[in-house]
Amino acid sequence: MKTFWLLTALAVSLRAGLLVPGPHRVEVIQRVPVTTPHERGFYRTACCPSGIVVLTHSAGDVTVIAASGAVLYQASGVEAFRNVTASTCDAADQLWVAGAGVVRRFAIGASGEPRLQQSIWVSGGANALLVTRERLYLLGLARVEGKHVFLRAFRLPDGEQCGILPVHDEPGQEFVDLGSVGVQLILNGGLFAYQDDVVYMRGNPFEFRRYTPEGRLVSVKRPSLSWFENKSPQTLRSMPPRSWSLAADWARKMVALPDGRVLVQVLLSPGPARALRSESYLVLFDSDLEVQAEKISVPDWGLLEGADREGNLWFSRLGVGGSRLIKARLLNQ
Repeated sequence: MKTFWLLTALAVSLRAGLLVPGPHRVEVIQRVPVTTPHERGFYRTACCPSGIVVLTHSAGDVTVIAASGAVLYQASGVEAFRNVTASTCDAADQLWVAGAGVVRRFAIGASGEPRLQQSIWVSGGANALLVTRERLYLLGLARVEGKHVFLRAFRLPDGEQCGILPVHDEPGQEFVDLGSVGVQLILNGGLFAYQDDVVYMRGNPFEFRRYTPEGRLVSVKRPSLSWFENKSPQTLRSMPPRSWSLAADWARKMVALPDGRVLVQVLLSPGPARALRSESYLVLFDSDLEVQAEKISVPDWGLLEGADREGNLWFSRLGVGGSRLIKARLLNQ
């Protein structure tokens, strides 16, 4: 329901003309209608390098869509897809989904039907996944040896945990320093492979944390965006627990493009200075994670979901004004 509320607020804001065209724009190639019959529960979307897109719902629904927009496969009530909280595709177009305590790997055949290949049992929750050639990275709250941890690495193919990656300057003090809101903004960040390393993007404060495959922190980079308000630990700690997605600006999703650049979607909170209206923008970073373009318009008031190896972007707009996936390209004006 949080996604539906955010999209409604974004629609009001964007229709009001708050987005100003810049040197880059997103051009829509295709709008793909999708069936989203559930008023409750949550959807997750995974984009594969080939352009295949997989949409799941917590009731166990799964829809596989080809790069052309054709529906390849649909099913309902599939037990392996119930309560999926994170999903992604690897370089071989295999689908990975995570729920409570388990990560599953599927092969997608010519018919589009996902076929289970492996189950990896993990503790705790899952908010985001990243799969590289040798590692599975899982962003989600868990307790390991009596301590709260947020980002873990698992060795492939056996799935054995092989590292804990620090997402806070004082590991183990996240709840004390940041409170429930700050912890939610840690968990609702993003992951992507960067050269031979892995990068974690924190929701707020907006920052990129780069690690070696073994989990050693290499660098922390905090992008400078004058219109994005980084909250202090004291402010985050004082916020009501249920308000995190509305009371703080949120770096929601990042997508690695084939040319090495990175695209990030930012949701801005509907504070008094913004006339109580939410706003959403895309920010383009170069291959060194330096800002290249800001405030790129979001098509159809959607949510950025991923990119394929051809550079096509996929957005979702579910539950507001007709559900659809949007295929698009990032262009220079």
